[in-house]
Amino acid sequence: MKGTEDLKKSIAAYTPDESDEMSALQKKFAKKYPDALDSVNIFGQNQNEFNRQVTECFDELIEHCRRLEDALAAEITARKRDTAPVPAMKKELDAVRLRSTLNSNQLEKIDSALVRYSERTEDYVLHIAPGARLKDCPKGCREAEIDSLVNMPERLEAVKKASGKEREQKLHDLEKVCMKAVSRELSYFNAYEEIGIDFYGTEKYAEIIYRNLCKNSIYKIEYGDKSGDTGRYFVYCGETAAVPEKAFLKSGMIFITGHNPFEGLDEQYIDDLRFLNDCGIHSYTAMNSEAFHALRNAGFRCVAAATAEELATGRIISAVESGIENAIPAGAEKYSSLTKRLENAGITFARTPDEIVGYILKRRADDEDCTSLCIKSLEKTASAAVIKSYFNTAAISTSDISQNADGQFDMITGFDYISHFNYKDRTALYKKAKSMLKPGGLLLFSGKDPVTGIKIRAVDGWEKYPAYEAMWTSGQLISELEENGFQIRFLIPTGTGLYDTLPSKYKDIPSLYIVGAVPMI
Repeated sequence: MKGTEDLKKSIAAYTPDESDEMSALQKKFAKKYPDALDSVNIFGQNQNEFNRQVTECFDELIEHCRRLEDALAAEITARKRDTAPVPAMKKELDAVRLRSTLNSNQLEKIDSALVRYSERTEDYVLHIAPGARLKDCPKGCREAEIDSLVNMPERLEAVKKASGKEREQKLHDLEKVCMKAVSRELSYFNAYEEIGIDFYGTEKYAEIIYRNLCKNSIYKIEYGDKSGDTGRYFVYCGETAAVPEKAFLKSGMIFITGHNPFEGLDEQYIDDLRFLNDCGIHSYTAMNSEAFHALRNAGFRCVAAATAEELATGRIISAVESGIENAIPAGAEKYSSLTKRLENAGITFARTPDEIVGYILKRRADDEDCTSLCIKSLEKTASAAVIKSYFNTAAISTSDISQNADGQFDMITGFDYISHFNYKDRTALYKKAKSMLKPGGLLLFSGKDPVTGIKIRAVDGWEKYPAYEAMWTSGQLISELEENGFQIRFLIPTGTGLYDTLPSKYKDIPSLYIVGAVPMI
């Protein structure tokens, strides 16, 4: 640094006078101030020491600055080396953009696609991770919650407060209640049955679905041809809707990969498939638009569409597992065999509007039909509650969907009527309801649950129910209404324990859904 060398030269700036001879002035000064010269010497020595220390400090500062300069020079060199390829890369990127005509709109599309892909990935993890669906449970395990059934907190508190024989009695009562609740829950959940899915299909799409299910489903998956076909549910993937005969009357999901799902199938076979679909037993997923519209035009409901990419996603897992949760017990019947059985018994199967009305009136006139009376009472109670709570007034206009009434109404009912028509005819009824409703008006009707509906027919005999009747799970009912332009306002599961002849494990399942919906705006 500038001036540093001069500072070094002046380190010993003070040199004491060591000559033997003193001038007259010095002698006079020394005589008057005998200690002054000693003090000057001490001050000079101290100044020299200070100068030396300052010089050492400057040397250290200079060395540190040199190191900083070297480091800065190395950093500048490194940055120049790293940034040297940037112009060439930019030039190449510009050339690529020019060759591919990749404009800003395309970049935005790519960014949007990446966002959607990220969302699908999150959805995939959410829907198919076994730990997220059944925490710490092995595949096929279902938890039976009994604490709320036996009011466990209150009972435990009562045991804690009691003592002696009273505590023993309360513990005994708790054991009895818990035993009853556990037995009921295990029976209800079919805890001693292995929950499994039989899989059919050999083409490339089938392989994707099968691997996805095996890897991610909480249920055991077996190829139907290799298993004993004992699974509670089946998945079939093929070009047409020709379901394997051994799985025909079982609940399942059918993937259609061909463009004509009914190719090679006769009308009787198609009628059987349509009937099972309308009973909530079979659901369909079409892999192309042609198959989707063919199923819809043929009067099939519970039809979804999927792409090849979706076969390996959580959406498929979610749909299959939702299906097995609502699987129909054994006892389903083909439409063709049912009509033959009714014909042999001399009974006409009610299908037309006049036949359905006649069937309903005859059943309601039968005083011995306690079940019908209970259902009618439930529907009447629901209507009264809706008028009181939903409309908050008794002064509303109402009509039934079966009537050809003029004008528009606040509420249209379709109890024990809408469900007796096939899907094509129901779509026409939904349109009619829209035309009969005032803005904000409500469509109120009921639908049977397929679990209890199929089981009671299997127990009583299908010939005792000689009228067409669609059945829905709550999810299927909501989907059908939304597909036909209605939005659910409320859904009331009811009719629990309505059928005394059903096994105990089915008695806690709602047998009837009362639904209120309004037209979508």
